[in-house]
Amino acid sequence: MKSAIYILLAALATAGLAAQDRPASQAGHFRVMTTTRLVAVFSDLERQWLVALEQKDRAALDQLMSEDFQAWTPEPPGEPMPRDEWMPKAAGIKSQAVRLRQMSVRDLGNTALVCFVLSQPSGDWFVVDVWTKHGDAWQVTDRYLSRLSGAHRVPSAKTTDKRPTGKE
Repeated sequence: MKSAIYILLAALATAGLAAQDRPASQAGHFRVMTTTRLVAVFSDLERQWLVALEQKDRAALDQLMSEDFQAWTPEPPGEPMPRDEWMPKAAGIKSQAVRLRQMSVRDLGNTALVCFVLSQPSGDWFVVDVWTKHGDAWQVTDRYLSRLSGAHRVPSAKTTDKRPTGKE
């Protein structure tokens, strides 16, 4: 009798694991994304960086940014912008008005690639930051950012409530 219960429990556990492996569309529900440890770590570092930029906290910026930091964009002139040239342009960001979403982190040992969408009132940007580990601390060495077009923006309540009427 006990062995039958163990077999039944093992079968249920296996079925549950198999259901988790199916894509969300096949499972009949949406996949819930949980925050990984690295996403939590780099979300916090990115937040610290935003606050340091906003407050023009040079000591915090020196801890978070490498001296040879460069920002890259597809906009002209198409050359990397050095740290001292980029910081005044980024200092206008209000950290409370910024959202970081859709973050993913790729751990490459002493380097991490952090990708996310940075949403602010003036628009959304796709960002890839390269963080390098120095001892126990992480420093950002490069930022690649590209403005997202309107098609990639998060829909507002006005567009999500729109239902087809057949008259359009």
